[in-house]
Amino acid sequence: MANLTDIKGDQYATVDNLIKKATSGWFAYGRARYNAGTNNKTAIKAIIDVIVKGKRTLPRYINEHDCLSDLIKVTKNGSSVDKKNKDNYIKHKTILHNKYGSTYTFYSFPGGSKTGVDPFGYTSKSMREKWGDFCYTL
Repeated sequence: MANLTDIKGDQYATVDNLIKKATSGWFAYGRARYNAGTNNKTAIKAIIDVIVKGKRTLPRYINEHDCLSDLIKVTKNGSSVDKKNKDNYIKHKTILHNKYGSTYTFYSFPGGSKTGVDPFGYTSKSMREKWGDFCYTL
């Protein structure tokens, strides 16, 4: 959520934009909780830690995450490869194409290549260069 807001620029990091991001798109399930209100201190602390304090488990430039089934093509060195073979995914080199029209560079699988299924990636090399690979670990 924080990454998707950051990638647009600091001017988008407003309370209204963060609420909109937290209640739509990938995070649409958050709308019911937001509308109902919550007193879950753990959830509130997690949101503050991520959005306000920047404690993320992925670098700031990561802005794509698809179900493997949403990928229509995976390319390595310009050639199409089997998307189910995780050996074909090389960090910062493999290109992913999803059925929604997005093309992006592979970063990692959540939990690593042995257990992770749905890839993370990024669309902006300049944001990668600007922010670097720093992220917190849990």
